[in-house]
Amino acid sequence: MTVWYNDRRLRCFLSRGFLHAAHPLPCPVAVDHDSRFRRRQAAAPKGKDQPAPTFKPLDLAGALNENDPQDEKLNHPSRKFPIKLAKDKTYVIDMVSKDFDTYLRVLDKTGKQLAEDDDGGGDLNSRIILSPTENGDHTIVATTFDGQVGKFTLKVRELNLKGEAKARPVGKDGITLEGEIGQNDATDLDKLSKVLTVQIKGGGPSHIFEVKSEDFDPQVYVFNAKGKLLGQDPEKVVSATPGDGIYHIVVKSFDSQLGKFEVKVRSFAIKGEAEPRELGKDGLKITAQIGEKDMTPIGKFGKIYSVQLKAGQTYEIYQEAQNLSSYLYLFDRASALLAQDDGTADPNSKLMFRAEHDGIYHILATTVLGLETGEFTLTVRKKQ
Repeated sequence: MTVWYNDRRLRCFLSRGFLHAAHPLPCPVAVDHDSRFRRRQAAAPKGKDQPAPTFKPLDLAGALNENDPQDEKLNHPSRKFPIKLAKDKTYVIDMVSKDFDTYLRVLDKTGKQLAEDDDGGGDLNSRIILSPTENGDHTIVATTFDGQVGKFTLKVRELNLKGEAKARPVGKDGITLEGEIGQNDATDLDKLSKVLTVQIKGGGPSHIFEVKSEDFDPQVYVFNAKGKLLGQDPEKVVSATPGDGIYHIVVKSFDSQLGKFEVKVRSFAIKGEAEPRELGKDGLKITAQIGEKDMTPIGKFGKIYSVQLKAGQTYEIYQEAQNLSSYLYLFDRASALLAQDDGTADPNSKLMFRAEHDGIYHILATTVLGLETGEFTLTVRKKQ
């Protein structure tokens, strides 16, 4: 079996100690995958939405010093910048410094974290691509991962991604696309990037968008027809794709190298357990092993569990492991992706999910790399 993996991702998790590295280093954090999805984006609070605000791009030069207020998460000096954002737009937020390892967080008006990033801007710089779930006031927290201080620049702009003039049809059997990034290739997202536009017709309610390259270190981003970010990843994005629709796939060279790449788009189906598990008074707790024979439909080693959930009830789903980089996916009975998380409780994963319907749901417990094996514990319980 040929195993594809991304060098940057492997280096990241080596540095976090999952593969017995000696010297921890900061890792890129994948963020903002729609309000339904994993990775650091919280569900929007219910209530009357504000009118869409007028956006004013931000471009400033600032500095962190040792006397600045401590960030609530990292406990390092930080500065906060208020900004008004609209829910039907997508924004690119960049923090760059030559003096320290930058770290970005975005909060909603209640102070709830929507997204965070360490090295997503390349080198030790931070980048968040954010599609807000509500209009109004937001806060950008600019801080430092390593505790060092110094000068930085902070920029916020609206993304205006333009897809290909003619979308490529994706049928039930999927599609394989080949492309090449040259010195002059660029999109509104970044330099050294290329956009591919596909139209999904039929297939399942969820798809995998996977990129491979032997020439450069890739990053793949998936947007819907309106330019809303659905996911980003060094290797593959798993996304809900309800109905027929247009999707834009951006492939970026993360290490500034040039060359060829391949993108595969395919649907998949989650086969759950024959008998769904009922949650007792104390919930459900499972301790199990992920092995090399536990290949799942999304191309990762993992375990699939089926549970019976009740409409209107909120559930906490928690995957804990000492030696694995946990990753959780939640699907409905028809294999539509409802939520995912790659380590909100780093290195463990946690989902907070409110069931809209009575029925069977499938939990896929895996790892970020998808190649790791070992023991984990899965807990599902009602939120009181």
